[in-house]
Amino acid sequence: MKVTQKAIDAFGIILKEQGIPDSGIRIYTVQGCCSPSLQMTVTNQPEPDDNKMELNGIAFFTDNLAKVMLEDLTIDYGINGFRLEKNVD
Repeated sequence: MKVTQKAIDAFGIILKEQGIPDSGIRIYTVQGCCSPSLQMTVTNQPEPDDNKMELNGIAFFTDNLAKVMLEDLTIDYGINGFRLEKNVD
């Protein structure tokens, strides 16, 4: 998982506005009609099996399936909010 500086800045603003001590961004999967989809929330209590990583001072927690889904993606932020982009490495 990669995160652009614009997204890091946006996550930082969100975390500051929420005012939850020791919080981070939890990215997790929910089952959709055809396949799992990714969701995000602010939390200071990740699930016991979540993976934890820190990027530029922002804590990210992911469930196992989200971790796999995010391996080849970059989280970016623009005029329409957060978006996922396929890595072109």
